[in-house]
Amino acid sequence: MPLVTCSSCHRHVRAQDRSCPFCGVAVATPASAVGASGTALRVSRSAAAAAALSAVVTAVACTGGADPDPDPVPAPVYGAPAPDGGPAQDAGNDAGIVAPVYGAPAPDGGL
Repeated sequence: MPLVTCSSCHRHVRAQDRSCPFCGVAVATPASAVGASGTALRVSRSAAAAAALSAVVTAVACTGGADPDPDPVPAPVYGAPAPDGGPAQDAGNDAGIVAPVYGAPAPDGGL
């Protein structure tokens, strides 16, 4: 909804209105402010730059070049069980060193 300034009360008025709803003065709408469908035709410089950059990025990204990795390794399905690593193997002797259980109270050493 494009707005124009009323020449009498200096309030913002819709460009489609023929008169100011506040003071009743006829509103002069510049032809450049309203398009045929009632939408603003003006585009800011940053919007134009963003549209141009978007077009360039799209053109570069969609060139259809060669596949950079012709034989990709498929990613595992999310939530699926881990792939089987083969037969179970013993980790060997831990030399009698047993770590304390996480969260257990500290040993008092028999005191």
